[in-house]
Amino acid sequence: MLKNSNINILICGVGGQGILLASEIITAVFVTSGYDVKSSCAHGMAQRGGPVISHIRIGKKIYSPVISEKQADILIGMELLETSRALNYIKKNGLIILFDRRILSEIDTTGKNGFAGDLKNRIKKKHKRVLEISRNEMANGLKNIKAVNMFMLGVLSDHFPVKKECWSRIIAKEVPPKTRDLNLTAFELGRARSRDNKNRLYL
Repeated sequence: MLKNSNINILICGVGGQGILLASEIITAVFVTSGYDVKSSCAHGMAQRGGPVISHIRIGKKIYSPVISEKQADILIGMELLETSRALNYIKKNGLIILFDRRILSEIDTTGKNGFAGDLKNRIKKKHKRVLEISRNEMANGLKNIKAVNMFMLGVLSDHFPVKKECWSRIIAKEVPPKTRDLNLTAFELGRARSRDNKNRLYL
């Protein structure tokens, strides 16, 4: 799958969702698997729930860490408003892995930028290939919803020819020991969720 082309992955959400950690794990997995990887993260007031966006580019040889508009193969949307803002990055036939959650930040407490239902419909109207993950289905089997980033990594991992053991080994290494079991469980649940999807994307 990666032999003849680069793969561009964009992750967006807000501070506190573990986006930077997820990006570091993806980078480590593909570097370990022999690929060239470049990544770039940008965040504003991340500790206050401000926007966070991570660019990850994978291939035989990567020169720039930044994904151009309409060039993302996969967009992992961890928050509805930030996902709607990032739609200009996704390719026409790319995949959006969408977490159905709206998080109001301290600078957006009125919700003026859109309610959850409206945002989700807007995303689906603009882009047809969306794998939606609900909060309820994620919480089923997880003791802590904070492991959402590992669940989304599980979904992502099933679209690549990298062995599951490589992902699990690096996750176990990168997360705190006290949360290791939770994060690995979330990863396994996300991977199973992807396999249940009838419209899986094979890049």
